[in-house]
Amino acid sequence: PAPQRYSISTAHITAPPWMAELRQRLTPLYGQTDLAELATRLISAQFADSTIDNYSSHLRHWAAFTTAHKIPYVGASPATGPLFVAYLAGLNTVAAKSMQPYLSAVNTMHEQLGFPPPCLGTAVEQARKGLARLQLDLKPQPKRVYLPAKVAFAMLQKLATQAPFTALADVRSLLCIVVNFLFLNRSDSSFSLETDDLLSSNGYIYLKRRREKGRNAPGTAAQHDRNAYQLPYAAAPWLPALLEHYKLRRAMAYKLVAKTEPLQLWRLPHEAPLIATSINAFLARALILVQFQPPEGFSWTSHSLRHGGATACGAINVPLRKINRIGGWATASTTALTYIDETCPADDYCHFFFGFLQSRPPTAVKMPSILLTWQQTPPAL
Repeated sequence: PAPQRYSISTAHITAPPWMAELRQRLTPLYGQTDLAELATRLISAQFADSTIDNYSSHLRHWAAFTTAHKIPYVGASPATGPLFVAYLAGLNTVAAKSMQPYLSAVNTMHEQLGFPPPCLGTAVEQARKGLARLQLDLKPQPKRVYLPAKVAFAMLQKLATQAPFTALADVRSLLCIVVNFLFLNRSDSSFSLETDDLLSSNGYIYLKRRREKGRNAPGTAAQHDRNAYQLPYAAAPWLPALLEHYKLRRAMAYKLVAKTEPLQLWRLPHEAPLIATSINAFLARALILVQFQPPEGFSWTSHSLRHGGATACGAINVPLRKINRIGGWATASTTALTYIDETCPADDYCHFFFGFLQSRPPTAVKMPSILLTWQQTPPAL
């Protein structure tokens, strides 16, 4: 027999909320064998934990709806879909544009249990469109827009000229945001970075994302094959020096308080473990440091970095396959197109960050050289 290359992870897999019903349906067909148990486990493993959490939350609404209106929880007829849309609309907490995940949870459960999806079809879509026309927003939120490459460049310029004289927490905020912009990172991909996940070696810059949408199971072949990114040194020649500066000062900070450095790259002493919303706090601080703010009625959030990077790439005509690669989208996906604002000008700042992905003469924007004077002068912590 051929030598084994793979094994099945024994890590705990969060099962979808309908798994008990599915097991009951499979047992008469396949019995209680090891093979049947593995099949059930594989079906469970297709969903990321975050997806299971969302499905569980959305299905609670479905349970309340079916109970109140005496409709079967499983096996509801296709005519039920518009009624569920009306039920969600009546809660006045779910926007028409945000309703799809609720419908998808119900449809997925039904399909896995062998029933037709009840929240699918023309009537459901018509009900959603009608709600979108009639629904009033009582608490309008600022419109999220992409972060311009010019703002990311201002953060980088401040680091390059003032990093040795800037508080470590501010260096962290600035560098984290610039790295996120360069790699089109999601906030969960950023806060979960560990110290050795971002480094430079052999003329290349390496990034390993431990969390990517739909590919978060640690150590699995899918994650191993698709979450490693390798950029030529020339793509960001400023990054290795700034990263070394930050890591050394961070190590000194932990040594000063006699604590072991945690795995999370962006976490500093006396801080709780980072979560996705931590990146929003870093962005807010970085914007204050470079004196940029979004226009009134608009907002920049951690996701604006992903939008900003994709938009900058689109502005200078970077091929979609390359945007997909650096952004972690599937090769044939067109999702990145929804992140690109076509009105963005192809300025030198866009070329500065992403020109390495597209042929063009050297950009006119020049980065000031970084002088690591902190090696002679005690840094500000």
